[in-house]
Amino acid sequence: VGLLFVAMCATMWFADEANAGHFLDRLPHILDFLSWLIPKDWNDVWRALFDVASPHDTGTQEFNFPFGRVPVWGGFYIPEYFELMLTTVNVALVSTFIGFVFAVPFS
Repeated sequence: VGLLFVAMCATMWFADEANAGHFLDRLPHILDFLSWLIPKDWNDVWRALFDVASPHDTGTQEFNFPFGRVPVWGGFYIPEYFELMLTTVNVALVSTFIGFVFAVPFS
């Protein structure tokens, strides 16, 4: 166990030295940019998704999101990568099910 701990510490030290950003030096600042990811108004998430006008709209791209839409029919569209997200979830569910089916007989 001690040798494993030493090996893990050595590899983490090597990775930190090889990384241009020095992970451990920047670790205390990991939450500094979180405010950029949190919307000022949580309703803007749904407004952007369904193209509903925001009361904060200033005519800029900050509140209007015309790019990244995949039209389905008429005025209905889905976000650009929503289809890929559904595919990823589908693959994860199918692989979990297959793993479960083949693992149960061995248990």
